[in-house]
Amino acid sequence: MKQVIQNYKTGKLKISDVAVPLCGRGKVLVKNHASLISSGTERSILELGRKSLIGKAKARPEHFKRFIEKAKNEGFLKVWKEAMVRLDEAKPLGYSSSGEVIQTGEGVSNFKVGDKVACIGANHATHSEIIALPECLCAKIPGQVSFEEASFGMLGIIALQGVRLAEIKIGEKVAVLGLGLLGQITVQLLKYFGCNVIGIDLDEDKLKLARSLDCDQAVLIKDAGRAVENFSQGKGVDKIIITAASKTNLPIMLASEIASFRAKIILVGVVDIHIPRQIFWEKELEFQVSKAGGYNPLEKEFDYPESYKSVSQLENLKLFLELINKGQVQVAPLITHKFSIANALQAYQMITAKKPQAKYIGVILQYDEQEVPQKRIIEVSCPVLKKNNMHSIGVIGAGLFGRSVILPALKSVKHIKFLGVATANSNTGRQIADSFKFEYCTTDYAQILNDKAIKSVFILTRHNLHAKIIKEALEAGKCVFAEKPLATTLSDLKMLSSVTTAKEARLMVGFNRRFSPLAVEIKKRILNNHGPLLINMQINAGDVPKGHWVFDEQEGGGRIISEICHFVDLAQFFTGANPESVFTQNIEINNTKICPYDNTVSVIKFSDGSVCNILYTSIGNRAYAREKISIFENNAVYEISDFRSALVRAPGASHSWKLSSQGLGYKEEMKFFFKNMVNSRILNGLTAGYLLTTLTTFKMIESLKTGQVCKFSVKDLQ
Repeated sequence: MKQVIQNYKTGKLKISDVAVPLCGRGKVLVKNHASLISSGTERSILELGRKSLIGKAKARPEHFKRFIEKAKNEGFLKVWKEAMVRLDEAKPLGYSSSGEVIQTGEGVSNFKVGDKVACIGANHATHSEIIALPECLCAKIPGQVSFEEASFGMLGIIALQGVRLAEIKIGEKVAVLGLGLLGQITVQLLKYFGCNVIGIDLDEDKLKLARSLDCDQAVLIKDAGRAVENFSQGKGVDKIIITAASKTNLPIMLASEIASFRAKIILVGVVDIHIPRQIFWEKELEFQVSKAGGYNPLEKEFDYPESYKSVSQLENLKLFLELINKGQVQVAPLITHKFSIANALQAYQMITAKKPQAKYIGVILQYDEQEVPQKRIIEVSCPVLKKNNMHSIGVIGAGLFGRSVILPALKSVKHIKFLGVATANSNTGRQIADSFKFEYCTTDYAQILNDKAIKSVFILTRHNLHAKIIKEALEAGKCVFAEKPLATTLSDLKMLSSVTTAKEARLMVGFNRRFSPLAVEIKKRILNNHGPLLINMQINAGDVPKGHWVFDEQEGGGRIISEICHFVDLAQFFTGANPESVFTQNIEINNTKICPYDNTVSVIKFSDGSVCNILYTSIGNRAYAREKISIFENNAVYEISDFRSALVRAPGASHSWKLSSQGLGYKEEMKFFFKNMVNSRILNGLTAGYLLTTLTTFKMIESLKTGQVCKFSVKDLQ
């Protein structure tokens, strides 16, 4: 199917042929009939993508600062390579569309096949022939509202949210600065709610359009001061809604000048926010920035107040569609241009031209109403080495970590062929297939498992899917590499315990740190002087936004299961023993932004008498080392800092090492996997350790809840 995509690194825009998405749980699959180009927002996205690397850094200084801090600890070259992979991302454009439901996922009760719906949301309601989105981001189209009118949904709710924040009252005088799409819709909403409205813009044609849509007055910006004075009988307007886009703060300056005493200014558009203090002080003005289109239940980063949750994006969308249906808001007059999806690039050439040949406001992309794309496999034309000894691999899931770490590590291995990649996101799969020279991409991972040419499967999905796909891949006779964690629930772990005891089960889990050159070097010296070890691991992990999927109990399992597992495995590697008990405690804190489970101390006792203390925290400083490991035994001390430097202090054996960049062992673990993948005895011999590592993290959580030391063994999984 066709989808409009921009490469963020190069800024290049294209219409890509991508696989039809799957309809997951809680989602609906919609065949788009129309989508609206938000010219202001999408033009700014395109302009940012087309900037040089220096230009991107200046535009997002907070990202550049994090790059510098990370490079200091991990090495410039390593971090630079990761950053380049992250920049080389295919971003689908668009966030407002409409169409017809062609499939509903498990758990969906509000929609059925054939329903006409309006769809909203970045990365959801994209310019694509078919989209998959959560049911909370779409609403049924009422009455005789057309698909083209319904495609204004996202713009409508953004305007509606701005009006809500203004807390307007019947009869108030309100100014709207900027009469593009948002401004024209805002004017009509204000009129519906009983306001007297004056519109202000630079373009005479937009002023005429606003007047035709019942705006009381519409004036050029140069005449705004005198016009507002007459409009308000010299008092100034009660509310100002800024819907303009500007790189300066001139709209805010103008708003403050035409405002009455204690007026309220709402910013819906995008302008430079520098408040002129003197006039704001004199008039006691209130300034507020409007956030999108209302409460979105998919956003979990903030603890929104109940008063904010009371008006969701979906409720705003339903109201906006009903206003169109009743004729209270007209969007058809705002449509100036229509393009087929096949000619979408012409539309973007028009809106990004410095001197457009035609004036535009509402630009619609249209889709073939009869044809329903079906392809879930897209063959990619790329040069592939044809050698008899090539080992074909398939990849299932490839998010940011997969693209920036695992796939580049795989490229360093000789004699393997990238055959197929399966991703939930259509655009991501195509981008990865193009970048890493896969022969095909798909949105259905069963295609990878059923492909007999594929010998090894790499599972890089979100954590909750690992166990299920590992089981299916092993049963399909594949050699399997799965990213950690092995499982997120005890029931899944028990299921894998049964599956992996099979004689031919060949499974490796991505515990890469044991393959780090520094860890291997330390292990050699421990073997020469082995006794019970006292290990201290200090992980300054850093904060992760509260709404990140890793905290979702179903998807991510939390950071104890998904990240501390690395260090449990590493302790097993150094001791060569099995964990037998664990006691974990966490900090007690009233700050809701800090997760107590991200700030824990765990003491693990091993079968050989060794003890490991793991301190894991999210409240440290990024400038400090992220990972420090100290090992003590028999008058010897071993230390690793950020897997970039290490030292040994022992009688007659003092050594130190420093790598040019961080060596976390990714390339080394890939070479180990391919060297031993045909040897089921070696790979299967690691399974008991994987099971115990994961079980240990489950027992850490149990210990936190009970306050007790938890004892366990692999027999608990039988």
